[in-house]
Amino acid sequence: MTDKTNNHAWPRDVSAITLSVDHVDAMGTESSARGVTPLNGPMGQPRGLRTAGFRAPGGHIREIAP
Repeated sequence: MTDKTNNHAWPRDVSAITLSVDHVDAMGTESSARGVTPLNGPMGQPRGLRTAGFRAPGGHIREIAP
């Protein structure tokens, strides 16, 4: 099941960890090229932040943000 509120495509029963990166768009492109499944983004958030969510090959959820 996924949570469609707030444009999230993350399963409801999974926790995520947020990793700080300098360039969300560039890291999102590189992550996808390395076999990571995008869940959302990169997308703009309130207050000007850009974030992206991914499912890593091991199934863990990761979010990247500046």
